[in-house]
Parts: sequence; structure tokens; C-alpha cells
Amino acid sequence: MKKALIVVAQVKQIQELETLMKSVILHNQNLHFYIAHDGIAKQWFTKVRKRLARMAVEVTSVRLPENLAQLEVSPFRYTLDHYVVEENVLLLSPDMVVTTDLGPIFKKDLGNVLTISNVQNQDPQGAGVGDRLKVVSHHVPKVAHDSYSLLGDNVADKVDIASLMKGKKRKGKESLSDVEMEKGPVYPIIIHYDTPYKPWDELRLVPYQAVWWYYANLAWDELVATSPFLLEKQVESLSNYDFVGWVYTYSDELLHLETLARELPNIGFVIAAPTEISATLMNLLVYPNITLAPGVARDSLLYDEIVREADFYLDINNYAEVGTVVADMAAAGKPILAFEETKHGDYGQKIFSPDNLFLMIETIRHLEVDSLLFSIGINHQ
Repeated sequence: MKKALIVVAQVKQIQELETLMKSVILHNQNLHFYIAHDGIAKQWFTKVRKRLARMAVEVTSVRLPENLAQLEVSPFRYTLDHYVVEENVLLLSPDMVVTTDLGPIFKKDLGNVLTISNVQNQDPQGAGVGDRLKVVSHHVPKVAHDSYSLLGDNVADKVDIASLMKGKKRKGKESLSDVEMEKGPVYPIIIHYDTPYKPWDELRLVPYQAVWWYYANLAWDELVATSPFLLEKQVESLSNYDFVGWVYTYSDELLHLETLARELPNIGFVIAAPTEISATLMNLLVYPNITLAPGVARDSLLYDEIVREADFYLDINNYAEVGTVVADMAAAGKPILAFEETKHGDYGQKIFSPDNLFLMIETIRHLEVDSLLFSIGINHQ
């Protein structure tokens, strides 16, 4: 029996839809996609079917009726009742990606809702109020009958889940720890970018952003050879830079950052802030190696990801330090570069005089990240 998946997509979500499909196909075989839509061109379905002709993948177009709202039937329910022939189906959204084999999910009776994780992404006191990255999957038996959408935060409040089981003993919610997976996966099985800011937005970094872009950049013919799960080295292969450094700041006064970005085009620079970004920093986006990350809370998944993935820290912001970022980078064993007048605390920073910017540039060029040492030793100026 094929793995059946329902995806409800709008015409404007073609890129996201294709990225989701690529992620599923890369790690799974014997698939049947039911694409419920509001008017995606028939030519798109023809193109996709041709690209997938060599794979065990079936794609069914479900054109939703214009009076669906009047019928009080959700797109998922309409598709389930009128099209799906398989016994079980997984409900997905275009702003999701799948990072591993879904076999264990289809084989195990997980009830109706499998919540993988629900993590705070933004600072509730900052500009990103309510922004959350959710990793959630819905596994619904074919026998279910309900007129409400099952893709929501509090499904139990919208529908009696037990009634969907039609007499079956309900096991209730189970965590992923109850699903036996092959050893090795490092990413959540299904990542849902359920925030106002998406991984394809210019101004925002979101957790697992590189994962989304890995799948988005895959060519269709690369999907012929499946893999059981996504590897970190596959995601890291997308990096355009030799190293990545970052600064976490309240201030838009970052000493010599523009010069560093201009002189070091092979180095990526991330400017993160717990608040919104000023116009001064926005203007730095003219440099392709600068990325802005506003609204990053210190206790967020995104903050932890940046600390873990960055190769070095630039202690170059004027005024107060944000939280304990310098200490956090020191604890992570990452090199910290600072100017005499911008140094925050004493955490073994490599200190430079603003008049000797060339020395900082050369130090960054010769970073040996694997050993977390500098190939050029710079003493306190």
C-alpha cells in the first residue's frame, strides 16, 4: 500500500509545495500525493508527473469546489472523503519539510495527532510576539468523519478526537520517542515553519532554515536515489562561505563591520538582535555576505543554533552586551574578536586596535576552525 499524503496548497505556494514534495520523495518510496488546490494549472501537474515518471510516486490533482466554505467541509475532509483510496493518510502543509522515512509513522497507530515539538522561537517581549516554530504532523485514519480542519494548534478543542477512531481503541498522543527510527537522524521528522517569517524571507533567520533550502535547491533528478534520513553534512554542503561570524547587539553601531564584510567576501556575517533592526543595519544588506536576524531571544532555539553553528564571534558592538553572549561563545570554545573600546568583559577575547583593522582581517582569513585556534597569534594591543 502506498503512503498517502494530503497537501492543501494555494497557487502562490508552488515553490513551497515543490520543496515539501522533494523532501518527502528523497526519503520515501511508494508515495501518493493528493494535492488539494484552488486553481494550480494543469500544466504544472503534467510537468511534475513527467519528472516523477521513473519513481514510484503518484500525484492526484484535487480541484477544490468554489462552494467549499458553504458546504462546511475542510479541504482535508473533502479530499479524504472524495479521493483518497488508501487506509491511512498523513496531512501536510506546504510550509513543512520531511527529513526521514515516514514508514514507522504509517505502520504505528499514533491516534490522530502526533506533536513532535513546539518550541519558542522569538522573544515575547520583543518584536516577534507570538512567533513560534512548530514541528507537527497529523496522522488521520481513513474512517474519520469531521467537518473541521484538522490542521490547528488545539485540535482537541475543535473536535472529539476519540469519535474519529470509529470504535477503535485510541492510544492518544505519543511522542516520537515511542516511534522506533533508525539510529542517525538529527533533525525532527517533520519540520513545520509555522511562523509569520519563513525560511525564504530575506530579513529573518529561522531555525532549520538551511534544511529548507537544502530541499529547495535539489533538482528533481536527484531524487532517484533515496536516503533514509537527512544528514548534517548534506545541509552544510550549501554553505557559500569559508567561515561564519556573528554579533548580537542592541546597537546599530558596529565598529568596522562594513569594512570587514567588504574585505572578506568569503566570510559570512550574521547580525542578530533581540529587537527590530534599524534602517542603518538594513542598508548593510547591499553586501551579499551579511544576514540580518531581528527578534532573536537569548533563550530561543535560533539563538542556540547560531551559537552552535557560528565559527567565531565579533565583540564589536558599542554600548551594552546582550545577555551573556560573549560568555556563551567562550563556553562553546569559539574564537572571540574584539576592539579595545568594544570589549565586553574578559573572556579571552583577541583584542585589536581600531587602527590595526588589517590585523583583524588577516586573523579572520586564517582561522583554523577545526582546532578553534588562530594561525596568526595576536596579543593584546
